[in-house]
Parts: sequence; C-alpha cells; structure tokens
Amino acid sequence: MAVVVLLAACAERQSLPNDPTGRLFARGLDEITDLYIAPVSDSRLILAAASRFSLLDNKFSVRESPGAENKTQIILNYAGREVAVYPMPAEDEPHAWGALVGRLVADARAVSPIIAALSEDQVDKALFDGITGALDRFSRYAAPETARDQRAVRDGFGGVGITFELVGEEFRIIQVTSGGPAEVGGIRPDDRLVAVDGVATAGRSQSDVVHALRGPILSPVEVTVYRPNPGQQRSFRLQRALVILPTVTMSQDGGVAIFRVAGFNQNTTQQIVEDLERLKREVGPRLRGIVLDLRGNPGGLLDQAVSRMSLSPRGRSLRRSAGTPRAASSSRHPAKAWHRKCRLSR
Repeated sequence: MAVVVLLAACAERQSLPNDPTGRLFARGLDEITDLYIAPVSDSRLILAAASRFSLLDNKFSVRESPGAENKTQIILNYAGREVAVYPMPAEDEPHAWGALVGRLVADARAVSPIIAALSEDQVDKALFDGITGALDRFSRYAAPETARDQRAVRDGFGGVGITFELVGEEFRIIQVTSGGPAEVGGIRPDDRLVAVDGVATAGRSQSDVVHALRGPILSPVEVTVYRPNPGQQRSFRLQRALVILPTVTMSQDGGVAIFRVAGFNQNTTQQIVEDLERLKREVGPRLRGIVLDLRGNPGGLLDQAVSRMSLSPRGRSLRRSAGTPRAASSSRHPAKAWHRKCRLSR
C-alpha cells in the first residue's frame, strides 16, 4: 500500500501543465535538471525569465513579496498597477513553476498590446534567454526552427547534396557532395538553381530554398537548374538521401597538415581519418606534423570530439595555443588515451 501511495503521489507531482506554454517551460526545467551538472534553483530560473517581460514592454515589473502565513508570493505589475498575484511554488516542483510561467504569459498578453502582438516563439525565446542567462555564459535557447537546423547539421538530413550561395538574384551552386543525389543525377558546380518542385527560387530567401530542398530520406524532389555553358535549363528528378555536411578542410604548409574543423558532427572524425590517410600515402615520411585549428568552432557532438582526440598518437606532445598571435598563451601536453577520461563526463 505504501508503494502505491508513493507512486500515486509521484505521478501527481510529475503531471505536466495543460496549457502549451506552461508545458513547454515545465519540460524545459526538467531537461535542465536532468542535464545540468550543478544543482539548479527553479525559483531563480523562473524569476530570471519573468524579469525579461520588462525588456519586451518596459511597463512591466515582477517582484517577490511576503504573503499570508509568511508564504512568499510573486506580484506582476503593469504601468504601476498590480495585475496578478501568484503563490510561489515549492522549490522542487518544476512543473508547478512551468505552470506559473503559463499564467504569467497569459496575464501579460491580456494587459500589454506589445506582448499581445508578439508570436509565441518570440515570447518563449525572451523568457528562455532569461533562464539560460541565469545558468552560465555557454547555455542558450534555440527556437524550434533553429534547433531543427542545428540538429540537421549535427546528425545529417534528407537532401540532395548541394551547397549554394545567393549572388544578386541568383542561387549559384558552389559545391556538389561527392556521391550524393545531385552529383549522381548530373548537377554541377556553377549551375544556377532556378526552381524546386516547380516553384521558382527567384525572390525567395536562402533559408526557404534550403528547406524546400530538404525532406524525408528517399522522397522525390525535382530540381531545375540553369547551366551558363551552354546556356540551357534542365530539370533533374532526384531522390533525397542522408546528407552530412562536411566540417573539415585540410591544407598543407611545409610538410605540416592543417585541419580546419568548423564543428563536430556525425562525420567529423571519419573525414579527418580519410584525409590523413590520403595525405600519408601522398607525402609519406615528409609529413612532419599536424595542426588542429578549432578557432570559431562552436562545438557539436561530444562523441565526435572525444573520438578525434583518440586519434592523437600516444607519447607525442600536444601543443595548445589560445589568443591572438601577439598575445597568445600556449602549453604542451603528452598525448594519451583522452577518450577514456572524457567518456566519464558524458
């Protein structure tokens, strides 16, 4: 019986709010609790979120105040008058705090024309920026479309395997992925992308065209290009395949291989391995060293970063440099089985 009572109490405590906004923030607090290493205070995070209302409309203010029976309450003010009073949930009730955010947003929309005119994504981002700002300088919130694009970069996506740039009013293809649907179908660099599935690209944003080209793996798509030489327009019926964007570019300088790593996705380590093996065959004993350039790298998949470090030869010296050439700090570290240590911190 005791077990049944405990399980029922746990289920009641963990129930998500009914409104979409409250559910979103409750899930967000759950994720932070599960993933963040240090203990976090739900009250501190939500109060930091609520403080962002004043950035959206400077007539807002949120404050804490003692209530009945010495219980703290949260007061929402607008233009100097009290809008609503909310009892402060218990510290260990993230779903109650999420529900509180839902009520705050609803009440804020009811009194503020500015906030009422904003989209759900705009309000959510403003409040989540308050939450992540209260965590550390590395945490950040990505809106749904941004998160989908970031996931596609990390894990790959269904596409045709082309990279293009917008030049004036034209979408010029600058790279075709080797072995991808576009290359196999006959699309070439310098072709101009003029339509996707019969819809012209002229006047569309680059992001819109990118999303039009992407879709479920194995799904069909018609890509129409204009080829400057011999000045013809052609349409290609392609089947989307898994595309993983290249994150590694390699160059040489006096027998030293320089790997520029723009991020860590599913294919990063394999790219480095293949490029390094090819270079060893071409250069042989003239290969004197390797430089790993991570400048501007925003990160990515942990397992790829870890597996990259495991490629370092044991017993060799690893040198790290940070800063500008004039004000750089550097240090040397013996190479060893870094991957064993890193995996413990996942």
